[in-house]
Amino acid sequence: MKKYKKLIIEAIVVILGVTLILTIIDPGKQCCPYAVKKSVEMSGSSPVIGKETKTELVSVVLSDSLGKSSPEKRSNKMPKIIDFGSTKCVNCKMMATVLGEIERDYKDFIIVEFIDVFESPSIGEKYKIEKIPTQIFFDLDGNELFRHEGFISKEDIMAKWQELGVKVSNDSEKK
Repeated sequence: MKKYKKLIIEAIVVILGVTLILTIIDPGKQCCPYAVKKSVEMSGSSPVIGKETKTELVSVVLSDSLGKSSPEKRSNKMPKIIDFGSTKCVNCKMMATVLGEIERDYKDFIIVEFIDVFESPSIGEKYKIEKIPTQIFFDLDGNELFRHEGFISKEDIMAKWQELGVKVSNDSEKK
């Protein structure tokens, strides 16, 4: 019996080690699965999910590369990228850095927003977020153009905007 316990413990250690190594080797391909714990109750004529009652999109703009956010209204009609993630997810933190750079370099061309799906589960549910980080690209009218799950580099984001027909430039590209 002791022999089996030892084998089981060794197998668990190996599995955890391999998982850790795969995450370190190729973090860009990894996504954190995201599942909203649904406790649906009926309130009047519409369901209430958990304790969230608001279903409208709250505009949250990245304020720094650490993924902290602050509400801000933008009246400009510009294309938008929303990053759905968490402040605790490793790949989400990597995305915060990338999106912080895009926010800084392309603020006159693209609106960058971050939504923590654990703080606002109804918004994650509304946009059918299954894994984090997930980035959704929107046109000027708020229509979804493209969706990506996992880490995506700044270069790939900007190439996708070009592919979608959005022309962007910044001061460093003009030199």
